[in-house]
Amino acid sequence: MSAQQDGGRFQVGSRVGNFVVESLLGEGAMGAVYLAQHDTLRRKVAIKVLLPALAADRGLVERYIDEARVVSGLGHPGVVQVLDFGTLPDGRRYSVMEYLQGEDLEHVLRREGRMEPWRVARLGAQIADALAVAHEAGVVHRDLKPANLFVTRDASGEEQIKILDFGIAKLLGDGEVTRTKAGTVMGTPQYLSPEQATGRTDLDGRSDMYSLGVCLYEMLAGRPPFVSNNTIELLMNHAKDPAPPLLGLAPATPPALAALVMRCLEKDRAARFSSARELRVSVLALGVGQLPGQTNVSTAALAPPVARSGGSKKGLVAVIVLALLGAAVAAIVLSGGGKQDKGAAGAGNPPSGSLSASGSPAASPSGSPTPSPGGPSLASRNPFRADDARAIAAGAAIWTSKCARCHGQSGEGDGKDTPPGLQPKSFADAHAVPGLLDLYRFEIIRRGVEQDGKQTMPAFADLSEDDTWKLVTFIATLAPPMPAGAAALAPSAPKPELDSALQRRGAQLYKLKCASCHGKRGKGDGPAREFLGRFPADLTAGVYKLRSTPKGLLPTDEDIFATLTAGMGVGGMPAFAKLPELDRWALVAHVESLSSRFAKQKEPPEVIAVPARPAPSAAARERGKKAYEAAGCPQCHGDSGRGDGPKAADLKDARGNPVKPSDFTAPFTWISGSAPEQLYRTMMTGVGGTPMPQGSDFFSDSEGWDVVEYLLSLAR
Repeated sequence: MSAQQDGGRFQVGSRVGNFVVESLLGEGAMGAVYLAQHDTLRRKVAIKVLLPALAADRGLVERYIDEARVVSGLGHPGVVQVLDFGTLPDGRRYSVMEYLQGEDLEHVLRREGRMEPWRVARLGAQIADALAVAHEAGVVHRDLKPANLFVTRDASGEEQIKILDFGIAKLLGDGEVTRTKAGTVMGTPQYLSPEQATGRTDLDGRSDMYSLGVCLYEMLAGRPPFVSNNTIELLMNHAKDPAPPLLGLAPATPPALAALVMRCLEKDRAARFSSARELRVSVLALGVGQLPGQTNVSTAALAPPVARSGGSKKGLVAVIVLALLGAAVAAIVLSGGGKQDKGAAGAGNPPSGSLSASGSPAASPSGSPTPSPGGPSLASRNPFRADDARAIAAGAAIWTSKCARCHGQSGEGDGKDTPPGLQPKSFADAHAVPGLLDLYRFEIIRRGVEQDGKQTMPAFADLSEDDTWKLVTFIATLAPPMPAGAAALAPSAPKPELDSALQRRGAQLYKLKCASCHGKRGKGDGPAREFLGRFPADLTAGVYKLRSTPKGLLPTDEDIFATLTAGMGVGGMPAFAKLPELDRWALVAHVESLSSRFAKQKEPPEVIAVPARPAPSAAARERGKKAYEAAGCPQCHGDSGRGDGPKAADLKDARGNPVKPSDFTAPFTWISGSAPEQLYRTMMTGVGGTPMPQGSDFFSDSEGWDVVEYLLSLAR
């Protein structure tokens, strides 16, 4: 080869084997990279040569050889291809790699800032797939960071990300090539796993999972979770400090994707994804990794490929079988006259989470289980928090394999494989309310649904109780949060004129979205009530909880509209905020047609106005506490507002359902939402059909605001 060099760098025209150097592309910690071209094939390549100052370091040289050997054997499109490697006359090692056109992720982020979630999910799944192959070959990268992730384009023009620089990779199970000394920290401080930060040597693929989590976090938030110019501080951050919640910095991120990233960042590696392949499946299961406007990716396309080397092929086959068969007929259709599948759990063996105090459904004279007077048993409540990253990720994978084909990847009820004549339920119009709605979903999943003699949704009694709750927890992320504030609940236009088209639309929407609980005629006797453990509201009685009118009087049209928009914060009623306003008005019209009280009402309803909120102050809170105590509120809500007063255990509503007083120390537990104006209105109007009295009988307008300020101060 030519000796045309300048200070160890090759000049243009220098030869390395059969390649001619064209330019210097860049320099890294271990070597310089040149653009070169084969002198006869005209193929452009990148040649990486160790820097002269490092040539005498035997450890670095050996790691460099390891990198070339390992990478050349992976053969994955997400890892840069190594074509050849050798030794220069002066002893320096070099490798010949494919030449990539594009730029590394570090430059992309520096130029663009945060990325769209769909793009992050696509690229994240690609990285995880490449890492899976490396890990199955026994290789941990150990320096995963944006500078080592190169964004290029594949033959179809779509973005393809490739992993660069396995220069400090560790070959697992081969003592001869374990180059790192105990206690030595290798890698880039901002992206180190806790194991690396503390100098551990027993690293495995879960270390890369953490570093990938840092990269995904930065792609979504525009910055990594920990930022400091002090290396020691960064190491301590990674070793001890929990990452700031991603949604706090990137609120537009789908909650399930944010939860997945936060799981990657768990300090305990046992709490992270067990493998890169599991991470890939979970990313794809979220359904946010497709191009804008692209239709839902088929479940078959989301199934993980068979491992190229190592790994458990039996487990992968099981996932693929579930994806192709298990989801084929998953469609929830809940309408008025539907019959529930009583035998799905097996005769005499009710599914876990049954509703009676004894653990089995109590039979009504008709043979159907009736709601237990005691409500759902404690054993039936969701054991997972709404933001449990591991539960959400596991639930997402189950959703993809069993539900997405009919309900759609994002839960809109728009799956492509719905059986003819069925309309799958949309889960995107129900906010994540606690308690009863979770239990309802649990029971539906375990029992399935039968309508008009047809099994419209299969029973998934094969799922373990834990897996069923994980699926329930994931389903809750498919919907937007409950709207907050009076402005979000109010219609933008007055109620339209009632005509036959609006009436038909209201009846149709009611049958699809409400009749399963409230019944065909609104009597609160729908077939789904057995799952709720309580009697849903009897709409024919015209008694409403969320109103602006005094207790006992009918609500305004706007009140019912707001109720449909927000749902109930402590019950099983979903929010329909995503329905077009005209559809919500159509539902209002149909709901009012179910009670003769509306037809008999001659005068406009009396409305309790919400006066302007005074400036909050410590004095107002102290006055509110005294008024709260003087009105007897602690008898139900407790001295500390936790809903544990001496009368709390015996409270029932007008239909015999147990009533749990609100716990004011936990936000978002009021039936009307947690905005101050909504709290004031609910407190002053009382709650229809329940023991809660009308606050305006006890408090003046100003005292009402004082009590609200006191209640707000109790929230944890």
